[in-house]
Amino acid sequence: MASAEAGTQGPTAAFFRTCRRRFAEGGQESWAESWTAALEQVALPLEEADLRLLQEAGDVLGRYDGESQRQALEGLLRGLEGQAAEAAETARRLCRVYLALGLAAGLFCLILL
Repeated sequence: MASAEAGTQGPTAAFFRTCRRRFAEGGQESWAESWTAALEQVALPLEEADLRLLQEAGDVLGRYDGESQRQALEGLLRGLEGQAAEAAETARRLCRVYLALGLAAGLFCLILL
């Protein structure tokens, strides 16, 4: 968690910091409980589906053996890659729409002048 915190900034670093602090100070909290509490405390700029994926990852981390955790993280990575592809497609589509709107607005202004 410390290296993840050091490699990020903003709300993401705050999430890792909160998660690490809660787990270290809690004593009675499981890793999954610390993860869940950190997700609730830190306002991450994520969509609901992204938060759900992170919650699922937190439910597995620290609860099962290393191989099961690795498989869970691979599943999380596949889910995030799928969402990244969807976001890229949405960005491409919106770029075309905004370009067309910009050209139309420019032509409209030219006609008015």
